[in-house]
Amino acid sequence: MGADPLSRVASWNPRYVAYAKAHGRGPRAMLTLDRMRWPGGCMCGYIVWINRKWNEFARIAWLHRLDQSEVERVFARIASMRG
Repeated sequence: MGADPLSRVASWNPRYVAYAKAHGRGPRAMLTLDRMRWPGGCMCGYIVWINRKWNEFARIAWLHRLDQSEVERVFARIASMRG
C-alpha cells in the first residue's frame, strides 16, 4: 500500500479544522473517525455539520443585518460551538 495521502496535506481548510475542534479532535483524527463512520463518503459528517452551521449563520445574518466585515467573525463563533 502507498503512503498515507494525509502525509502530503500542507494545510487544512479552516472550516474543517473548526468541525474537528467542535468534536474535540484534530483534523487528522476527525477524518480517521469519519472514514469509519461514513465508509465510502468520509466527508459526509463534515458536509452535514457545515450545512447546519451555514443555516445558523444565515439566520443570524438576516436577523441582525450583518455587514460584510462581521461575516467571518460570526461564522467563526458559530463554528467554535460544539456539536
